[in-house]
Amino acid sequence: MSNREQSMVVVQAPTLSQKDSSVSLSTQTLNADSHSTATLTFIAHDAAGNPVVGLVLSTRHEGVQDITLSEWKDNGDGSYTQILTTGAMSGTLTLMPQLNGVDAAKAPAVVNIISISSSRTHSSIKIDKDRYLSGNPIEVTVELRDENDKPVKEQKQQLNTAVSIDNVKPGVTTDWKETADGVYKATYTAYTKGSGLTAKLLMQNWNEDLHTAGFIIDANPQSAKIATLSASNNGVLANENAANTVSVNVADEGSNPINDHTVTFAVLSGSATSFNNQNTAKTDVNGLATFDLKSSKQEDNTVEVTLENGVKQTLIVSFVGDSSTAQVELQKSKNEVVADGNDSATMTATVRDAKGNLLNDVKVTFNVNSAEAKLSQTEVNSHDGIATATLTSLKNGDYRVTASVSSGSQANQQVIFIGDQSTAALTLSVPSGDITVTNTAPLHMTATLQDKNGNPLKDKEITFSVPNDVASRFSISNSGKGMTDSNGTAIASLTGTLAGTHMITARLANSNVSDTQPMTFVADKDRAVVVLQTSKAEIIGNGVDETTLTATVKDPFDNVVKNLSVVFRTSPADTQLSLKALNTNENGIAEVYP
Repeated sequence: MSNREQSMVVVQAPTLSQKDSSVSLSTQTLNADSHSTATLTFIAHDAAGNPVVGLVLSTRHEGVQDITLSEWKDNGDGSYTQILTTGAMSGTLTLMPQLNGVDAAKAPAVVNIISISSSRTHSSIKIDKDRYLSGNPIEVTVELRDENDKPVKEQKQQLNTAVSIDNVKPGVTTDWKETADGVYKATYTAYTKGSGLTAKLLMQNWNEDLHTAGFIIDANPQSAKIATLSASNNGVLANENAANTVSVNVADEGSNPINDHTVTFAVLSGSATSFNNQNTAKTDVNGLATFDLKSSKQEDNTVEVTLENGVKQTLIVSFVGDSSTAQVELQKSKNEVVADGNDSATMTATVRDAKGNLLNDVKVTFNVNSAEAKLSQTEVNSHDGIATATLTSLKNGDYRVTASVSSGSQANQQVIFIGDQSTAALTLSVPSGDITVTNTAPLHMTATLQDKNGNPLKDKEITFSVPNDVASRFSISNSGKGMTDSNGTAIASLTGTLAGTHMITARLANSNVSDTQPMTFVADKDRAVVVLQTSKAEIIGNGVDETTLTATVKDPFDNVVKNLSVVFRTSPADTQLSLKALNTNENGIAEVYP
């Protein structure tokens, strides 16, 4: 075997050399017509002059920016090409191919893009009419020609700034179309009314514009709308004299006031009417129509306004009550109130104007005619026509409450405070001392009924009675019943024929409230009757034999008469008595012995 030597050969790819590479353009001048093109060619060499292939290039350009560049094409022989297309802008353009963001050639390529100038002398601007309604289209035609009367093409973008038209709708982007070489058309919208208006054309290289003959824009009734709708509404009185003015401004979509336009109004809800009973009005030169409404009722009215084209809108028209004609009425929640400081009567003042409308925020003043009664408040502003205060008292009686308003109107109510039966106490008064029995002369008993605050309780039934075991000997007026008067007093009369001390009771009907007082009755001495009895009918006249004489004294009602002097007399005179006079004892008896 023989020994062989092995070796390795490394082939290195060529490296781009900037100073050995170049870039060029197929032309040095292009038109700014948005379609002219030129070919950009880059020749890539390494330091040894060998072509370099497979590069991924980009392009740095300065100057005119309104251009379009294609992708680089690798031709496989170290040459690369790119297509440049102009826009509408003119000026100098430099182009440099780059590799990884680094310039790839020793010098850039330069091209001069020149504008194609239109001639003011040979160009024109026209519109399709001499009069328009606001909102209608204005057709504009521009024809651009150069000094040689040749059409100037590809100028759509320049026309957006070169053309201006008076009183067209602002903020709208116009779409120009080139309908033939050098002929451009666009549509604008008429907007603000006016006369002597023109469309103007001023290209970049012109010192003076071209303009059309004057045209007119009129307000457009067909696009009428309600620009503003309002009503006075600031405290207009519902007195059928004050006017609430509804104002309607009518304009088209260009905010142009429309004159002599018929506006119809209708009250959809509420009672308002117009002063002249008409429901239409014509707008004036400012597009304004007005309606004067009146009402007798405080309320919100819904009013609808309609234009000739059917456009509608509603608003609220309000009327308020007339406080200068305020009238007050006063009501009470109840007629009788317990005078305990807690029970109360609600006093309700209702405030209306002369048309009967409930009034808000009218100050109502409450007064009561006595310091014994208290009002919860004395000045209250009405709410929905109502103002209230409560009245209390610890003292019974009739009190007059007055409600008044600033117009001078006032109203009164009488409120009765009565005693508190829940705290009632009864006091019975009867004749004192010894009372002689009689079946004819009545004796008056007085029961007084009061509450804890000393207020009398009237119209309450009181029953008067004596103990059951003696009831048969007594008579009480009205079957023992009486009614208290305004002073809380009930009176009954008593007659009786039974002597002794008896308890008289007065009681509030159907309650445990009562009082009992003693009355002492004594026999009727003035009509006393004596019954004389002897222990023997006969005695011997020997000076020793005797008989007992017993005198029993009673009145006509069989009541024994006590402590009444009885005088005894005998006949013949020689008969002797132990005593000639003697007072009756507790049993109405006086006894003597002859």
